[in-house]
Amino acid sequence: MSSYAELKAIHTELLLLNKKHAVSETPNDLEKAVQLLINGQYVKLLQQEPFKSSFFTNDDIIGFAKQYVSGELELSAFVNKAITTGTQHLSPSEDTQKTTLLIIAVLFLQFFIQSNFTGPKIPFDSENGLPEFGFINVIVKAALSDDKFRQNLHTTSLKALSVGGQQPYNLSDSPVFLVFSLRILEVLQGSGLSLLDDSESSSEPEAAVSASNIPSTTLNQDTDVITASICWWRSRALQVQQSLFHDSSAVLTSLSSALLTSELVSTFIDHSNLNSDMNQGLLLIFHLESSKNALAADIDSKVSESLVKAAKVSGLQFILTGCKAKRTKYQQKAIAALTVLAKSQDSLLKLYDPEESLAPTDVKLNDDLFLERPQYESLGNDELFQQNKKPDTDDDNDYDYQSGEIKRIKIDYSKYDSRSSGPEKTLLPIAPKEEDIPKSLTELDPNEQPALANLDNIQLILRLEAIKAVTPANNQLVNEELIALVQRVLFSPDSTVNWLIFSRGLWLRSLLETARPKTVERGVLQLYSLVEELGMTSDKTASQTPSF
Repeated sequence: MSSYAELKAIHTELLLLNKKHAVSETPNDLEKAVQLLINGQYVKLLQQEPFKSSFFTNDDIIGFAKQYVSGELELSAFVNKAITTGTQHLSPSEDTQKTTLLIIAVLFLQFFIQSNFTGPKIPFDSENGLPEFGFINVIVKAALSDDKFRQNLHTTSLKALSVGGQQPYNLSDSPVFLVFSLRILEVLQGSGLSLLDDSESSSEPEAAVSASNIPSTTLNQDTDVITASICWWRSRALQVQQSLFHDSSAVLTSLSSALLTSELVSTFIDHSNLNSDMNQGLLLIFHLESSKNALAADIDSKVSESLVKAAKVSGLQFILTGCKAKRTKYQQKAIAALTVLAKSQDSLLKLYDPEESLAPTDVKLNDDLFLERPQYESLGNDELFQQNKKPDTDDDNDYDYQSGEIKRIKIDYSKYDSRSSGPEKTLLPIAPKEEDIPKSLTELDPNEQPALANLDNIQLILRLEAIKAVTPANNQLVNEELIALVQRVLFSPDSTVNWLIFSRGLWLRSLLETARPKTVERGVLQLYSLVEELGMTSDKTASQTPSF
């Protein structure tokens, strides 16, 4: 049995998905399980006790799986019976039991995320599946050998994930994993209403929130850490479910927002060392997840508010500025361009161990004219920010990438006030002139900027998404700003960016490049390459799932 202090440390490590905060040098079963989960060593985790005999290879649960395959049980009944039976075989200690079930829920969630977002695909053998998966393997083998059962499993799983008449993405892989994760989290929270049931009440945001047994009083860090952890992970799972819908679901975003409160963070904060790296990481992740949820709910003010707080916690310094740059191989004179200067705080860089993984393929332009990346020269060039400057028609180097014609980009910044605090400045601060750039950023070489912390890379990507959400589509100026943002992530030193974050950056760049005739081919090839890499069998990407 683990002490409460050990359980708190385990839940904190699990929330951060960071093995650097390991509890002890001689970990117990739960600590080992969390470390295996963070490392992406799922098969080894399934072979650990109590997960193996109490849940995955439990004879009763395997029997329920066979009944489901034969049609004797519906999916919902099978899932509920499996959870109930597995719980009965776990530790009699309520805290240990809940922690074990939560790890199982997170494991199922990671199965789904790996199958649909990060890759590689879980390598089920066409004949034997993966015996270590126990009752899950019974279902997998049946699905591999019986097309009718596979289609029924897929259809019923997607139906369970439907909310308020909205259907999830039809090509989602292994949605039953997400069903298991969500249902376990509902049981752990004691929710009186399951969103997986096909009922009218589950389509009303107020009903879903009021019936979810969300703590209404202040959480106590000495007694309520497990409750807080369950709420936080359920919010994460709901955000994953939301990502399967084309439009925002009021039920999912409202419930996720109600679960993800500032009280959750205070429960995990180490008040004996308020300035610790761990506290910084917890607060930053909370604000990033809050902004992500607000972005899904189309609450622009909450997005900006959360990102402002995230930048304050992380200490990220960044600015969009004009500069001189060469974009082509034979260019003699540098022309106006945009770039983002950014620098992470040292403490945040130390929060996670350096990544050691293969980066996804960055498709090159391989163009006879264009450079792979701009070569920047002077910073703080305000030529791009001047309203009334006449274009120099004799300058053959000023190229408009939208139309293919040579001209200068002119932007109206005559009314720009660097002291203003509007939403645009909040999401992406601008320095039209060199004197407007913070001193710490003027020292950076725009061609070789330092590595950013992965959480800061996520922050930049969220800001990009937020700007896209509040600005007109196909706006050339906005596209230039967004490309400058994503380039700051992609132009980081080699092997310093998390695999999934780098993939997301490549994906966003590809979408932006479809507006440029000279880069549209690279954009399409890059999208194809990223989709192909989801099927990689290398284990070098399996552990690269970052914090949400």
